[in-house]
Amino acid sequence: MQPPTARRKGAAAIVLCVLAVVLGLTHPSALAAQPPAPHPAVPVFDVRAYGAKGDGSANDTPAIDKAITAAGSAGGGTVRFPAGAYKSKNTIHMKSHVTLQVDKGATIQGSSADTYDKAEPNPNDAYQDYGHSHFHDAMIYGDRLTDIGFVGQGVIDGMGNLITGNPGSGEADKIISLTRCDGLRIGDGLTLRRGGHFAALINGCKNVTSDHLNIDTASDRDGWNVISTTDVTITNANIKANDDALVFKSDYALGAKLANGHVRVSSSYLSAKCCNALMFGSETCGDFSDYQFEKIRIEGADKSGLGMVSMDGAKISDVHYRDITMTGVHSPIMQKIGTRKRCGNSPGIGSISDVTYDNITATGNSPSFSPTLWGETGHRINGVTFNNVHITVPGGNGTMSTAVPSNDPNDYNPKAIGTRPAYGWYLHNADNVQFTDSSVRFAANDGRPAVLANAASGIRFTRFTAQRGSDSPFDAGFQNVTGYCLADSHNSSGGALRVSGSGSTENCTAAPAAFAPASDNGQSVRPAMGWSSWSFVRRQPTEAKIKAQADALASTGLKDHGFVYINLDDFWQKCDSNGFVVDSYGRWAVDPAKFPSGIKALADYIHAKGLKFGFYVTPGIAKNAVTKNTPIEGTSYHAKDIADTSKTEKNYNCKNMYYIDYGKPGAQEFVNSWARQFASWGVDYLKIDGVGSQDIPDVQAWDKALRATGRPINFALSNNLSLADAPTWRKLANSWRTQGDVECYCGPGSNGSGYPLTDWSHVFARFNTAASWQPYAGPGGWNDLDSLELGNGDQVGLTADQRRSHFTLWAMAASPLLLGTDLTHLDSVDKAMLTNDRLIGVDQDGVAAKRVVNSGVKQVWSKRENSGAYVVALFNTGTSGSSTVTVNWSQVGFAGSGDVTDLWSGSHKGVIADSYSATLRPGETRLIRVNPVNGQLRGQS
Repeated sequence: MQPPTARRKGAAAIVLCVLAVVLGLTHPSALAAQPPAPHPAVPVFDVRAYGAKGDGSANDTPAIDKAITAAGSAGGGTVRFPAGAYKSKNTIHMKSHVTLQVDKGATIQGSSADTYDKAEPNPNDAYQDYGHSHFHDAMIYGDRLTDIGFVGQGVIDGMGNLITGNPGSGEADKIISLTRCDGLRIGDGLTLRRGGHFAALINGCKNVTSDHLNIDTASDRDGWNVISTTDVTITNANIKANDDALVFKSDYALGAKLANGHVRVSSSYLSAKCCNALMFGSETCGDFSDYQFEKIRIEGADKSGLGMVSMDGAKISDVHYRDITMTGVHSPIMQKIGTRKRCGNSPGIGSISDVTYDNITATGNSPSFSPTLWGETGHRINGVTFNNVHITVPGGNGTMSTAVPSNDPNDYNPKAIGTRPAYGWYLHNADNVQFTDSSVRFAANDGRPAVLANAASGIRFTRFTAQRGSDSPFDAGFQNVTGYCLADSHNSSGGALRVSGSGSTENCTAAPAAFAPASDNGQSVRPAMGWSSWSFVRRQPTEAKIKAQADALASTGLKDHGFVYINLDDFWQKCDSNGFVVDSYGRWAVDPAKFPSGIKALADYIHAKGLKFGFYVTPGIAKNAVTKNTPIEGTSYHAKDIADTSKTEKNYNCKNMYYIDYGKPGAQEFVNSWARQFASWGVDYLKIDGVGSQDIPDVQAWDKALRATGRPINFALSNNLSLADAPTWRKLANSWRTQGDVECYCGPGSNGSGYPLTDWSHVFARFNTAASWQPYAGPGGWNDLDSLELGNGDQVGLTADQRRSHFTLWAMAASPLLLGTDLTHLDSVDKAMLTNDRLIGVDQDGVAAKRVVNSGVKQVWSKRENSGAYVVALFNTGTSGSSTVTVNWSQVGFAGSGDVTDLWSGSHKGVIADSYSATLRPGETRLIRVNPVNGQLRGQS
């Protein structure tokens, strides 16, 4: 599957280039720097040249269709609408490889003549609303098209003539209606106005990109319905609707349950007068997975701001919302599992799981529709995380019964559930729901509790603030809840929350985590610790060198402190002028000059010392495998059957790795074969390097293949991965590199090898990265800050103070600790650092710290451990001059006094009130553990 950001090939690529010049988006000289197009640029077809008048009166549809047909016959082209008013009284029929370019000052106008294509019959009418069942009755229609577009600074306007209900013969209810398309581009300033039932409806499509699309259909109904569609990227959308603004659905209109997923929406504005701003459903036949929404502003929605319902059997999972503000919404956040089952494949009841909300601010305007998670008995909502979510509701209700409200399981609307008995959050039939650093407040006094959970389990509130109503019986209620916890949570005046726990059990022993485990492969419950060959050994690894480092890891005692991995990085392979030499099945061949005994023998040697063995690979298939057309082990397929030779992977050294087309038979089997080989060699850790967003299919394939081996293998991704795809990396892997290499490549050897290995600028760059990625770390998956360059004293390129700060940041971030130095010459000062179990414990506690102070060279990071103690790191990140760094305990997460222990020295500092200060040399750190004091001393060392 191609990611949505991938460039389309062939005529579409040429069309994009032409459009860039025509629209003034790109200077021709910039295009000249791009690879040459395989064919001459396709022409532009001006609709006026085919008879269009553009006078707002004559029917220009026949001329428009002629221009589209001419462009299609030419192999693709741009149909241009110069300034003018183009009345379209009939349905415009799109063709493959054609883009409509509506210039500034140009409008394609809808008509009241009732001469559009009539709605086609559909035997699956009963499974969705009429408007979703019929596609021909539109201003613009296309089916089974590839590489099409709608762009320009102009307008396509229904003019109030499109139907918002069920159209009669000749009436249209949509502007754009597309089915089963592959490669749609829409936007670039284009405006869709007064769209009838739908401004745009697409069903069964894939590879959709949209940037700067404007939809203004607030006088009509829906903005954009994206139905049964995969691989979608929407940026800078501006959608004003009366009904749903931007909605993702999966119905049975095309006679099948179709896939949905890999969708990215960002930097957009949405408004929905009567209904839902950003919505899943209600049509939910097919499953939904891998959705990310970020940097979205919502103004007005009389149903849901962020709505999600599974009514017809769909499994909705792996959905992530981030950096979203909402105002004027009835129900800011709504999740519901229903039992309507309106789908043609005899559906069961669906599910909702693995959903995260980060940095959400919302103001609701309905006193009845509190934020709600509503599951069904036996079909519960599971694994929902709220981090930094702040909601203000209107309030104004009096005290009421806390009994479960009424519910219509066949109705998806927020009003289908009666007035919620909590003003803030109501949770029903939900498991493993966590709130961290979040709050609820009301505008007018409310007599209901802030939070009520019913028939639930694993409900946790950490640093949660709730406003208290003057007549409310309690602040947080738990009815028949197994394992609830309120940790460091208060009312808005700073007092303790009043709790009611009817039929419930409290359990605060589990550590709060920002997310559910990153991968369920059972690996890396804690960050990996060990050694990797790249920093010091670099391009010349040999069997002898790797064995020597394994010997040192064991003999120096580092192994006894948890450093157990010996990871062989790049250059174990044999290369020739065409890239990687391959074995008989197209897999990389081992360089026998470097590893004469083979990889399995090396792994056996490492295992015999009680250590684990790590290995290295990159995405794709080698050019030599394709040239030889090697067979794929255990199949009738060959390398040429799966290789996409038009694209090469980012392989850093041997090069010449082609993309794998995972839509082709044999692709997964090739990766399976490689994974089986690694497992048979005894690999315990696999790093796949050169990974980007375009390689998500490779990562999915490797994840599946490694699981299938039956061998426990820690799966790591590298490097400089996209933060936007963090939820995907989290789901598939055990660690992911968040930045480029920590090595400075400033040594005297070839390619900058040798000492120094790094410098302070490369370490300092990790501070901001660690802060940005912090929410994504947790048991099973970790943010990898790259190698820990401790072990060889000052020659690594860092002072002793800077090395302590280096280790402290890695530990606070809960990063893997993979040493990059020469363990055969271990410096005594560094060895003392590396064997400090207090520092190692901070790394291994499973919690990634947050940055709470960031002022010039002064930084403070804090995290709360399972014990209830806080670990706090103070840094002077400057390179000259001492600086006094101060942190208030309230910034850390508690009030009053704290009992302080220095974790580097182990010395107990006593009870300190209100705040803590340290004067630090440049590059120095202070790491402390603080136990909040409630009348007794609780020192730890």
